[in-house]
Amino acid sequence: MCTENSLYIKWESDDEDDENENTSGYQLFMYDVKQDKTTLVYDGQSNPNKLEFNVLGLTPGNQYGFTVVAFNFNGQSEPSEMTTYTVCSAPSGQMVPIVTSTTATSITFKW
Repeated sequence: MCTENSLYIKWESDDEDDENENTSGYQLFMYDVKQDKTTLVYDGQSNPNKLEFNVLGLTPGNQYGFTVVAFNFNGQSEPSEMTTYTVCSAPSGQMVPIVTSTTATSITFKW
């Protein structure tokens, strides 16, 4: 899900079992393409059941890349492949629709 200033990021566990016995948690990193900067946006090293995070404070129209690192008793994994998203921008320059008629079952607009 995407809004003008947020992205909802969800990932899957690589553990073979449903109980996440081997994974102790995850970290989510964000790469800001415009600023060429990587930031830790979620640190869940001790929460293996949280596989999602809503990243807030993003700039509309900017591209962001995300990677996930898993943790277990041996340390951290290699980062996942980066997935890149562009934050949604609200449409601009569009005419506002005008209601021209209504009935009990319909509404008619014009632009």
